[in-house]
Amino acid sequence: MNQRELIRHLSILFRQRHRALRNQFEKYDIGTGEWSVLALLSRHKAGMEQTMISRELGLEKTTTARELMSLEKKGYIIREQAENDKRKKIVYVTEKAEKNIPLVKDAGNQWLRNVISGINEGELILFDKVLRKMTANADTISERVEEDE
Repeated sequence: MNQRELIRHLSILFRQRHRALRNQFEKYDIGTGEWSVLALLSRHKAGMEQTMISRELGLEKTTTARELMSLEKKGYIIREQAENDKRKKIVYVTEKAEKNIPLVKDAGNQWLRNVISGINEGELILFDKVLRKMTANADTISERVEEDE
């Protein structure tokens, strides 16, 4: 498989997943970018620092701030000042988010189960390993670009 085909297939998967979940997102008034933030926060019950959210998701700080502002207006998150550093914000999901996140996750998990049907465990493990390496390489490239700016 050449590089162009690999990127094409990854792009198709991304777009098809987005299309499949769009109804769930719309039902709960959640955008695609907002969903990434909520899914991450749902795994961090003790809250997360805003800059860590950017780092974990590979987002620009301004993009993260915009997504958080929207989620806050919709009642999905709250932001509080960190006790040890008043300049930092800790982000938590609300009860509304805790209620709705599992419903959207279920739809995403069902989509993934359908997509990976017929693929054995060994193939999935290898695919995961390759994607992790590609992500790490992309992170390294991004860090170099940021240093050059």
